[in-house]
Amino acid sequence: MMQVLLAIFSRFSDNQPWLSKVVTFVSPSRNDTSLEDTVGKVLDMYTSGSLSLYTPISVIRQAFVLDISYSVSPEVDHHEYYFHTQGRRGLLPNMDLPAAVLTSFDQSKTSRTRMHKYERLMNLAGGLADQLELAKSHRRYVLDFAGMLGFMTTMAVGPYAPHASFLDHGIDAITIEKNITWKETPYNKDVSIHEPLIAFGVNLMNAIRILSNLNERLHHSVFLYIMPSANLFVSNGEYIFPCLLALLPLVFQSLSLILREIKQYKIRSTLLLLVASFISPVSLQFLLTIFVDDSHIGYNMAYIGAAILIYVIHSSFIMDTNSLKSLQCAVCIMAIYLHVPLMLAHFSLAFPSILFWSLKLTLPNFNSEHGSNLQLVFRIMALVFLFVSYPPFGLVPNVFPEYTPYILSVFTPLHLLASYLWSMRSLEAVQ
Repeated sequence: MMQVLLAIFSRFSDNQPWLSKVVTFVSPSRNDTSLEDTVGKVLDMYTSGSLSLYTPISVIRQAFVLDISYSVSPEVDHHEYYFHTQGRRGLLPNMDLPAAVLTSFDQSKTSRTRMHKYERLMNLAGGLADQLELAKSHRRYVLDFAGMLGFMTTMAVGPYAPHASFLDHGIDAITIEKNITWKETPYNKDVSIHEPLIAFGVNLMNAIRILSNLNERLHHSVFLYIMPSANLFVSNGEYIFPCLLALLPLVFQSLSLILREIKQYKIRSTLLLLVASFISPVSLQFLLTIFVDDSHIGYNMAYIGAAILIYVIHSSFIMDTNSLKSLQCAVCIMAIYLHVPLMLAHFSLAFPSILFWSLKLTLPNFNSEHGSNLQLVFRIMALVFLFVSYPPFGLVPNVFPEYTPYILSVFTPLHLLASYLWSMRSLEAVQ
């Protein structure tokens, strides 16, 4: 692969009239150096200004991270492309970059292109389509839907490709991963550079030529999108409607409580509980990070401290049905306000979060005095589910790599208040 890159580098070393940007090649100095470490060192040099000592650049416009694996097999000839655009916290490069790159790289019939690495999901969708014997158009829909889920999952929880560090610094970047399995024959056994590598070099050259004429100041594309496949994308103007529909249960529940069910608003107890739930976990977690090195211990201490504060507030007031309904109404409204900005900035995380909390915050019903045995079982199951969804029990680090701002400022307060509401409803059903 280095031979191909050196050939491209020699091409750019000449005075090319069409080249309007400086192209810099960076490679790990050792085989045990990962791409993440290499990208980190480049960004450290770039932010400190020392990168200009090695190459005459002042601003990095775009970045390609190439992850090429090559193997020889006597039986199969297979090529895989992975174009990774997802970054941390919902960051994506401008749509112009993946559109230009995907146009430059020709995906032949022998190659497979993915926008994520959740192969098990794609295999499950393909197996389901084969089992149902779907038509070609229906099969394409099933695969695109699975591709959309894989893209959203990667955006929400990872794994993130090395280019994500460039996106953190406001640099449009993409990771191009290509897995080549070359079928060895007597005719190509002694060839040093095989045809797929040459084709990859030509495609990379075409992408650089296109990006050389791409002016970032004239962007007319979007930074918010979902790519189910290499030739299909969903813009923010389209996926915003499912989010709005998912928010409707919270809106209707709030209006129903305000207009019909609440006879007397308990503002004081409601505000104190909201403050205890929304401010205490974040502030306590911030303070505990100074004294506690283990994030799990710090989070548990912060959560328990907020729960104790909620219990103290609960013991200080008479929490009747109107108090619980007032709190439920306030929590539904706060959930809407918390998810609207998240919906506009990070759809892949906002949409499943809206579905989860719409279900958990609208189902508690404080109208009936006593519930049936089936209702009691349902409430106990809901409490168990909230207990299982406690972040240290599975969300961190199995889903989220760390306690992200979403966990601290959105999930934790709503989890505290939902646990309190469901506990109170279950206690009413037992009485």
